[in-house]
Amino acid sequence: MGNNWKITDTLTKVFAEEVPDGQGSIRLSTLHRETVSCVIAYFGAADWGRYWKVSVKAPEKIETRLRRVELVPSAYPCHKEQDDNYLRIVPGMYPDLLRDLDTEDDGADKKYLTKEVPGQWRSLWLDVTVDAELAGGDYAIVIETETEDGEKETLKADLHVVDASLPPQKLLHTEWFHSDCLADYYHVKPFSEEHWKILENFIRLYAARGINTILTPVFTPPLDTAVGGERTTVQLLDIRKDGDTYSFDFSNWSVGSEFAALPELHILKWRICLPSGALSAHRRLWSGRTARFAISLAGTRTHRARNMRIFWHNI
Repeated sequence: MGNNWKITDTLTKVFAEEVPDGQGSIRLSTLHRETVSCVIAYFGAADWGRYWKVSVKAPEKIETRLRRVELVPSAYPCHKEQDDNYLRIVPGMYPDLLRDLDTEDDGADKKYLTKEVPGQWRSLWLDVTVDAELAGGDYAIVIETETEDGEKETLKADLHVVDASLPPQKLLHTEWFHSDCLADYYHVKPFSEEHWKILENFIRLYAARGINTILTPVFTPPLDTAVGGERTTVQLLDIRKDGDTYSFDFSNWSVGSEFAALPELHILKWRICLPSGALSAHRRLWSGRTARFAISLAGTRTHRARNMRIFWHNI
């Protein structure tokens, strides 16, 4: 093969004007139900932007997914003072965003379509997931590429499958999950049917990446909000004030069980923590219907009224 197509590890960042490391093959190792990845780099050698058809041929019970790595602008990649651990410290276009490729199916196999940029490097991201029933051993994944004018390239990923599965994760891992930001970005009403579909998609991916704990929005978090500003309301707790009396309505917490029933979320844990004084500190009352993003799980439920702390735990 030529030097215009290479396969390399995921730590290699493919910049437009820099020749990346890589060869015609790579060796990967995985356990059952684990996803491993690699990067395919290609150079636009022609004077015009040719289209390439890319096919990924893998044995049965090995699932593959190929996506394009798009360059995004980075105007402020680092501070004025920095250490030596940056790949680059100048503004520019950086490989970051993964997007699905257009495909065509000729009846034999699926072909991904990607376009080269003359005189520049671009890259693709290949995910490989092994079924639990696949026997341990060595397998070959072949990547074949071809242009409209007949030029061809072939790459290979040699996959070693360890005949074992990772045990269930015990470490509690959580990340920020802002359902209000998703509503704002996609321009949908909070907790509308469209919003629920978006939340489900993101929570599925959230769990698939090994994140098994999620903080539910009991209150709209008073974070990253300008003085005098307001964040889109997505809190679960319906609070009403009648004179000096506050009433709390938890009836909207009813859909969490639906998410917990998803196969991807079998170890998902839901936690709700209301810090002491949260009501007075937040000073935000919102009446009416809030959300169906609920905690209504079978299992242990402990309510601790003191300090307004509530912990519900289900496995």
